[in-house]
Amino acid sequence: MDRELLTVLIVDDEEPLRQELRSFPWGDYGAELAGEAENGEEALELCGRIRPDVIVTDITMPRMDGLELVRQVREQGLPVQVILLTCHSEFGYAREALKLGALEYLVKVSLDEEDLGQALGRAREALAREQARRRSESGQRRAELSRLLVRALAGPEPGGAGTAGVPSPVGYPLSAARLLCLAGKGSRLQVLHELQEELAQLTLGRTADSRYAGVDWVPLSESELLLFLGPDAGGAAEDGREGAAALLCGLVDRLEARLERERPQTAGRVRLFALLKGPAASPEELLAAVRETERAAFHCFYEENSRVVHDGAPGKPSPAVSSPRSPAALASMEAEWREATRDPARLASYLQEVWVPWAKGSGMEPAELKRWVCRRWEESLPAPLDPEKKAAVLEGLTAAESLTGLVRLLVQSGEVTGGGRPKIRREVQQAQALIRQKLAEPITLTTIAGEVGLSPSYLSRLFREEAGEPFNEYVTRVRIDRAVELLQSAPLKVYEVAEQVGIPSYRYFSQLFRSRTGVSPTEYKRS
Repeated sequence: MDRELLTVLIVDDEEPLRQELRSFPWGDYGAELAGEAENGEEALELCGRIRPDVIVTDITMPRMDGLELVRQVREQGLPVQVILLTCHSEFGYAREALKLGALEYLVKVSLDEEDLGQALGRAREALAREQARRRSESGQRRAELSRLLVRALAGPEPGGAGTAGVPSPVGYPLSAARLLCLAGKGSRLQVLHELQEELAQLTLGRTADSRYAGVDWVPLSESELLLFLGPDAGGAAEDGREGAAALLCGLVDRLEARLERERPQTAGRVRLFALLKGPAASPEELLAAVRETERAAFHCFYEENSRVVHDGAPGKPSPAVSSPRSPAALASMEAEWREATRDPARLASYLQEVWVPWAKGSGMEPAELKRWVCRRWEESLPAPLDPEKKAAVLEGLTAAESLTGLVRLLVQSGEVTGGGRPKIRREVQQAQALIRQKLAEPITLTTIAGEVGLSPSYLSRLFREEAGEPFNEYVTRVRIDRAVELLQSAPLKVYEVAEQVGIPSYRYFSQLFRSRTGVSPTEYKRS
């Protein structure tokens, strides 16, 4: 908390005092002036927009005085500390405001920098205590809710005994979403911690977002969270299921951004996916919705480019699968597979055009489908394969997290066993081409991902897997490689070369060039 600036709102109907407060060195005390108002009504309206940490307010004002402002702040549960400015004759009002929850009062005529600075320090401590209290209460409530849910889910099906004991954490109607966090085994707990920290900031922290006021969550495992979206969450009650789904999409965006910011070394290898069920109008429907979110792994595997899937109201069956799984149909598909794998050149088109639609329509659980693929792959080997290489391929197929990833591994393994070279996925090739074309322009992961039709986090992960290096590392390497070419062959000054490779800062370009080549651009050009 000490690293964050306190945001301050000043409230006074007298311009001279507001002007004096504007000149206060807020930054020296870890604060910033976020806004000002002339009375309590304006201040309350501003609180909804700028969400200040501290209000510094006069007591005597028209329309709404400081006493009523303190009362309204406390009645609305706003996480803000109030510092009163008073004249000698207003001590009675000040004492009343302190009873209502104001932090303290300062006398206008003797107000100095040290007094206000100390008051800000006490406000920071009070905010930290309040935030810690709210986190503790929220953690205890989530632990109890988790215990009740585990007990109820282990019991009878919805409608039986035990459902009435599970309260809604944020009110009915309530939607449930299972959030999967697909990450490396060694980083799952750290990534899950970052997700819960971001959720706490959005719902409990000083910078809490009112759109997520009706959101709560329970950890299920080291890679899963169960989210609850109540009637106050982002207008979900007004917009129904579409409102809940839109809010959940925005929430996943925020969580991905947190991982990119706090754990960039692992963010590109993490995929977040949520299955939303609801809204539920009762404890029985809520438990039914939670049970049905167990299908999240199924949807996550088959719907690679989705981050949020809304699978309808609780109790509503999923669409029936259209492709039969009779022994005759399976035998026919096995025969087609054997025929296609004889020619590695047509394997990719067969998989995309024939096998993928069949797999999606089969309704197989991912583990069952991967076992089927492993058997077919072993049967189709043209010749005995090195045992270690064979084991590595089978391990990769078994660990595939999506149907798209499974197909990519099959194509690569077919090209390798057939004597060819693995190909980089088309979207990654497009991204690499765009980077080379736009080298003189600002290049970001977000803009390139948008042009190739993928999310930034997914493109980041693909880039690492298929290009063998992170996105930003590739951009830097291509820029320096191009700079080397221009310094060798073009009659350009060093700063002109820097501009042509998209690094307009001469100082930064020189530092980067030296770190990559061991010499400065000027020295390289001379040599």
